Amino acid sequence: MNNKYSFEKENIKVQLIKRNNELWYALYTPYNEGFKGTLKRNIHYTKREFDWNRKAWLVKVTFSKEEIKEAFRIIKNYFEINIDVEIPDIPFGKVFVEDDKLVFDVDYDEDFINDIKQSLGGIFDKKTKNWYVSISKESKIDEVYRIIEEYNIKEDDDIDEYIENVKNQLIEERKKRRELAELSKQKSLNEDYEVSLPDDDDLELYPFQKYAIKMLDLRKKGLIADEMGLGKTVEVLTHLYNHQQWRPVLVIVPSSVKINWKREISKWTESSEDDICVLTGQNGNITRKKDWYIVNYAILHHRLEELLKLDYKAMIIDESHYIKNYKAKRTKSVKKLSENVEHIYCLSGTPMPNRPIELWSQINILNPKVEDFKTLWGNKNSKGFAKKYCNAHENKWGWDVDGASNLDELYNKLRKSVMIRRRKKDVLDELPDKRRLLVPLEIDNRSEYQQAEQNFTQWMNKYNPISNWEEAEILVRMEKLKQIAWKGKYKQMIKWVNDMLEHGDKTVIFAHHRELQSKLYEEYEDISVKIAGGMNDNDKQDAIDEFTNNDDIRLCITSTQAGGTGINLQVSSRAVFTEIGWTSSEHNQAEDRIHRIGQEEQCDIYYLMAENTIEEEIFNLINQKQQKIDEAIDGIVDDSKKGIMMEILKKEDNKINSESLDKFMEE
Repeated sequence: MNNKYSFEKENIKVQLIKRNNELWYALYTPYNEGFKGTLKRNIHYTKREFDWNRKAWLVKVTFSKEEIKEAFRIIKNYFEINIDVEIPDIPFGKVFVEDDKLVFDVDYDEDFINDIKQSLGGIFDKKTKNWYVSISKESKIDEVYRIIEEYNIKEDDDIDEYIENVKNQLIEERKKRRELAELSKQKSLNEDYEVSLPDDDDLELYPFQKYAIKMLDLRKKGLIADEMGLGKTVEVLTHLYNHQQWRPVLVIVPSSVKINWKREISKWTESSEDDICVLTGQNGNITRKKDWYIVNYAILHHRLEELLKLDYKAMIIDESHYIKNYKAKRTKSVKKLSENVEHIYCLSGTPMPNRPIELWSQINILNPKVEDFKTLWGNKNSKGFAKKYCNAHENKWGWDVDGASNLDELYNKLRKSVMIRRRKKDVLDELPDKRRLLVPLEIDNRSEYQQAEQNFTQWMNKYNPISNWEEAEILVRMEKLKQIAWKGKYKQMIKWVNDMLEHGDKTVIFAHHRELQSKLYEEYEDISVKIAGGMNDNDKQDAIDEFTNNDDIRLCITSTQAGGTGINLQVSSRAVFTEIGWTSSEHNQAEDRIHRIGQEEQCDIYYLMAENTIEEEIFNLINQKQQKIDEAIDGIVDDSKKGIMMEILKKEDNKINSESLDKFMEE
C-alpha cells in the first residue's frame, strides 16, 4: 500500500527509512547487474550503500535531492516503472560548536564549498568530512548567518549564544588593540595603573615598570627587552603575581642567576620555599605540585622529557638571546617546551646581539600575529623573516642569513606586536641616582666552606680569644672564610660577568684579594685595564685614560682600596663588587668612583654575594648599618670593621660567650 513517502508496484518497492538520524530510501528491486553498476557509478559512495539485512540498496536523501532522483531515473530505465513518491525536504546540513569552532556538517555542494572557503576561510577535514570555521573578525558573523540561512542549515541550540560571546570577545580585543597601539607609542605611563603587590612596604614599582606590566596584562605574552638594570624580572613576576591562575610556571635561566631568581620569586610573588623547585644536575626526580620550576640552559636537554610531563601554564625564558642560534640543541629544547604554552615571556636586554636572524627563535616561540613573523622562509602571504629582515640570499655555500634589511620596519612591528623596549635614558627621570642590586651566587665548594666554618667556631669556643682580644687572629680566620667563599663562587661569577658584557657599557669591577684581581685580569686581559695597589700615579692615570678613551676596553679591574679613593671612573655607570667588604663606608668610597657630582647617567651597583656564607652575613649587617646611617637614627652608628666582626661573632649559632663579647665591646 502506498503513502506519499513509499511506493510498491509489481516487484519494485521504495520505502523511506530513518537511519542514524538521517533519511534514506530503501530500493527493493530484482537483481540486475546493469542496475547495480549504473547506481554505483552515478551516485557517490557516501550517499549509497547496500543493506544486506534488507537485501536492498539505500540512497541518502540530501538537501538537493539529486541522488534519490537519479536513483528513481535508473529504476525507470532498467525496470520501466515510474516511481511516484514525495521526497521530503531536509536541511542542507547542520552547524554546531566544537572546540571553540563552528562545525558545518553538510552535503557536498560546489557553491557551498566556494562560499565557505571565500567568505569564512573554512577548512575541510577529510577524516570527519566536516568544514571548520573560526570567527576571527566581526565581519564574519554576518557571513555565518547568511550562509546558514541561504543553504537552509540547521542550527544547534547554542549557536546564537556562542556567536554572541565571540562577538563580545572580538569587541574587547578591538578595544585592547587600540589601547596597545596607543601604549606602544609610549615608554612609560602618564597615569597610574593598579597593580597588586605582596604585603611588603619595601616593594614599589616605577611608572615605567607599571607600563610594562600593563602591556603584559594586555598581551598575555611578550619580549621584555629593557636595558639591563631596569627590572625585567620584577616586571614579569609582578605580572604573574596578578595572574596566579597561570601556575605552575617554568623558568629557564643561566646557571649564574638561578639563586637570584629563587629569591626574586619569593620576594615578588609571596611564594614560599616549598612552592619553588630549583633543578640541579642532569638526573634526578622532579618534585611535583610546585608553583615554580627553575632550570638552567645547560641541563635542559637532559631534563627535557621530565619537564614536558609538568603541566605548566606559563614560561619565562631569561636572557633569551641564549637561544639566538635556531639550529642549536638548547634552542630546540626551549622550542619543544614552549609548544602548547600560551603565556610565554622572553627577557633580554640584548635580544639581537649582532643581527636580525638572532631574533628569529624568540619571535617564533612567542608567535605574534604578524604575517612576516610566522615563517622563516616565506609562504604565499609573506616573503618570510629571513628574506624580509635578514637580507637572505644564496651563495655558493647555500643560504646566507647573516645580513640585515628593513630594520626600522622590524623594530616598529616588534614594538606594536610583542616587544617592550626602554633604555635608561628613556626613563632617567623616574630612576634614583644610584641603585644597589644584590646578585646571590652558589658556591661549588660547599663542603670545604662548611668544614672551615666549623673549624672557626670550634677555635672560638676553645680559646675564647675575645677575652684577650686577638683581633688580628680573628680577622685572619674570617678572611680565610671570605677567601674560600670567593673561590667557590668564581665560576658563577665569570658566567654572570660574561652575560653582563652582552649588554655593552663600560664596567668597573672591584675585588679585594689580589689573587682574585689577577685571575679576573687574566680572564679579560684583552678588554680590560687593571688598577692595583702599589702602582704609581702615572701608571694609574694611564690605565684610567685607556679605560676612558678606548672603546675596546670594556672593564676596569681594581682593588677596593686602590680604586676606592682619588680616582675618577665616571665614564662608567656600572660597578660590580666581586667580594663583600667589611664596612659600608668602604663600599661607598668605591661606588663614588663612578657616582660623583656631574655624573649624568643613573648608576647601578651590583654585589655578587656567595649565598649562605660569611659574605651574606656581612652584607646584611652593613646594609642594616647603612640604613641607620642614611636615616640618622640611633645616634652614632658603629660602621667599623670591628663592629661588623662583633655582630657576626654574636650570632647565636656560634655559641660564643656573650659576657666576653660585651666586655670586648666596652673596650
